[in-house]
Amino acid sequence: AIDAMPSPLALLDGNGKIVAINESWAGFGEPSPFIGSDKGVGLNYLEICESVAESEETQLVCGAVRDVISGKRDQFWGIYHCGRGPGRLHFQVRINRFYTDEAPWVVMAHENVTEIKQAHDAQKQLTALLLRAQDDERRRIARDLHDVTVQNVVAIKADLNRIQKLSQHADGNIDEKLK
Repeated sequence: AIDAMPSPLALLDGNGKIVAINESWAGFGEPSPFIGSDKGVGLNYLEICESVAESEETQLVCGAVRDVISGKRDQFWGIYHCGRGPGRLHFQVRINRFYTDEAPWVVMAHENVTEIKQAHDAQKQLTALLLRAQDDERRRIARDLHDVTVQNVVAIKADLNRIQKLSQHADGNIDEKLK
């Protein structure tokens, strides 16, 4: 049944030992710390997790695995990354604790969410560019309004003052029309 699941799944016993994996797990994370053709069956997942915990995210996941295995919590969901640079992968992990005949078990599911993370990051960059462009346009309009409109008002006032001075020597009706 677990081989039908597209996400890499591993079943751990109450001590964190990997007792079963699905076919997706067998190809998961190549190259993998889960060495051998059994891809880690029989190894302690927590020990492996702690040996490869590079970042704060992966250390958080390891702590959550420890908490679920020990029974401090029944489940965990989180996102972590593996690797560095452009080849960096992002995974979503779900960890659930359950019991059969009072024996504790932990099931782990990992899903590669690298494309979703990259799309999210690209969206954030585009949103930042859009906000910056909007802000630049608002500043440009404000500058134009300040510079051009103020200059036009000053020019009109100067023209009106000049007309008013010229009208003092002309017909009195012009002075009344200007007011």
